[in-house]
Amino acid sequence: MDDYDARLRRSADWPIARGAPLLRLRRAAVSKPVRRTVVGFVVFFVLWYLATAVFQLPRFNFIPNPLYLFEQWTSREQYGISLFTPDYYEHIVTSVLRVYVAFFLSIALGAPLGILIG
Repeated sequence: MDDYDARLRRSADWPIARGAPLLRLRRAAVSKPVRRTVVGFVVFFVLWYLATAVFQLPRFNFIPNPLYLFEQWTSREQYGISLFTPDYYEHIVTSVLRVYVAFFLSIALGAPLGILIG
């Protein structure tokens, strides 16, 4: 068996026994793309924390550090907007609707314009 076949057998896409979905999940979790993604997020948040909380760089004066944001996001206090307030979900719905409206307007204008140009 050559190297390609060995890598294919270890990949998350290789067919596995019917009763072993956790094996597929474990293979996918330790795959190279997932590891790179996790490392990328960790590096991003570490750099963000260092720039805002530790070194307090001048260009990052008005950006809060990620620990403060997470604390505010998960707080159960009545002031502000957190995960536990209805305003949070209203803002999500409003943002999603804006994206959908912009997408459909771009299709409605862009498709006929593209046909006319073509």
